Amino acid sequence: MFKIIKNFNWIILSSFLCIFMGIVTFLTFINEGFISLTDKNLQTLLIIDIILLLVFFTLIFKNFYRFYYAGKKNKKGSQTNLKYISVFSLFTVIPSLIVAIFSLFIFNFGVQNYFDNQITKAVNNSYDVAKNYLEESKDQTNFILLNGRYEGIDQRVIDYYEFEELSVSDVILNGGEVASLLFMESFMRLQPEVLGNQDTHLKESFYGDLLEHDQFTRPNPWIGPDNQSYEVPTVLTNGHHEEIEAWKKQNALENTQKNRPDLMKNYLNFENDIKNLETELESLKDPYNQSGLSEVDTNKISSLQNEIENRLEKIYSNLNAWETALVARHEDRPKAKFFMDNLFEDFVTLSGDRFYGEDKSVISGFAKFEGKSVLVIGQEKGEDLETRIDRNFGMMRPEGYRKTIRLMKLANKFKIPIMVFVDTPGAYPGVGAEERGQAEAIARSIECSMNLSVPTISVIIGEGGSGGAIALASSNKVLMLENSIYSVISPEGCATILWRDPKKTLEASEAMKLSAKDLLKLEIIDEIIAEPVGGAHRDRDLVLDNVRSSLRKNLNHFSNMSEDEILTHRKNKFLNIGRSKGFVTNKDISDNLVMQNSLIQNIKTKIYRNKKITFSLIFSLALLLTIIIFL
Repeated sequence: MFKIIKNFNWIILSSFLCIFMGIVTFLTFINEGFISLTDKNLQTLLIIDIILLLVFFTLIFKNFYRFYYAGKKNKKGSQTNLKYISVFSLFTVIPSLIVAIFSLFIFNFGVQNYFDNQITKAVNNSYDVAKNYLEESKDQTNFILLNGRYEGIDQRVIDYYEFEELSVSDVILNGGEVASLLFMESFMRLQPEVLGNQDTHLKESFYGDLLEHDQFTRPNPWIGPDNQSYEVPTVLTNGHHEEIEAWKKQNALENTQKNRPDLMKNYLNFENDIKNLETELESLKDPYNQSGLSEVDTNKISSLQNEIENRLEKIYSNLNAWETALVARHEDRPKAKFFMDNLFEDFVTLSGDRFYGEDKSVISGFAKFEGKSVLVIGQEKGEDLETRIDRNFGMMRPEGYRKTIRLMKLANKFKIPIMVFVDTPGAYPGVGAEERGQAEAIARSIECSMNLSVPTISVIIGEGGSGGAIALASSNKVLMLENSIYSVISPEGCATILWRDPKKTLEASEAMKLSAKDLLKLEIIDEIIAEPVGGAHRDRDLVLDNVRSSLRKNLNHFSNMSEDEILTHRKNKFLNIGRSKGFVTNKDISDNLVMQNSLIQNIKTKIYRNKKITFSLIFSLALLLTIIIFL
């Protein structure tokens, strides 16, 4: 009994302490002089209240649990004790909860009242400070634009008033009015609230590396003075935001390439001399200098242009294998999307492998090439950091290969030729790609390519890396741009494996025979497409014309071939690789190799390719048998 009373005493004590602290908290907020209302005191009160409540409820729970446990063991008097504890706890818990809730309410009310007053004071003080600063800054930021005429302003006036001289550019004007207007136009729009949206500044053309895209307004169409109708590009009116943004980026790229190619030039290490000469050339083309107008030396400009061309020709005619690899990877080199946008018409993009997802590193769809329907496939690296990340730097995943397989089979069904632009460092080696069957997807892509009965043409426009490239380059014709590469592994990877030294890239590049010239000698590729001196990025239009001519010629080559001849041509092409160069010394194999299928396989192939004739024969035989039976 004494133990029960002792436990009760602890509960009573904690209950009274809770009530006492509730009163203290209440008095603190209604009478600021009772306890100083500081942040430290507020924190202390709150902590004490929380601790007391926790202790109180812990004691109650502890007693309930002990007597409940004793009751389950049928100890004498346990049920009675439990009833006493329950009744007493009920009478103590209820007032304690009321006090706690009341204290919390008072606490919130007091805090809100206290901080509202403090915040109001702080805001008012801040407003006064800001107002005073604004009044002072108005006097300090006023400026006067003094426009000089002819020779300028008297220097004594400039010195006395401490005028700051500004220059908008290296030009000579009759007066400073135009320069002042230019300054005001460029300066004032940067002031707050002059433009409705402050983010507009971040979208100005000079904030990025490219010039701004073309601008269009209403009406659409616009009727010109010649009574011709001029329309806004369709992509800008279709409401597809992603396509609109893509068009803006591409258009900005084209404008920069056309109007300010100097902004886009990236130089390789062995082009430093060319960089210096072209910088000098740009300065000579500028008719103005710091002294004013100067005479343009056309003879010197012409001489310097000739020197640049000679230097480029000398450098690019003697590129080693590693330097060729660097040119193939050049940032400004035209990518697959460039060729696809400019060589084809009525392009319809098709996406997804109908199994997992879409792979943006490969663009594919049906289009028209000089009036003929073709399937176009292109491995796309991207033009800037954002698009390169989005395109995964041209490294395809399994879903990308499965997408191309799906489309190649579709093209084969409708007898549509296939054109492929290869540009990849290799298939993506990520864990997810391997888990989804990267090697299997590449193997099936090669298998599908080898069994197509329509002509296929692959153009290696940059890098042709490993299985990621050959999966789409198992074609009737494999073409290469002059400064592109095609290899089983990157030079860095080869050097690391063979010599444990990634710096031996030159040795690796030479040994791998990865350049277009070497591969043509080995008869691994069929044709080299010429590039302008200095690389494809220096004259995109010329490269475009060369690729168009080559595609036209090679496509016409298969125009009079049957499906069996096209299939045999492709199989023989790959079977003959290495044999004419002595890599295979089997005298029993004739020069004219043909991949022989089994008799059953040949029959199946014939039946499949002549389905209508086969069906007609079967139907006729069935009808004949029916007539014979009934007769």
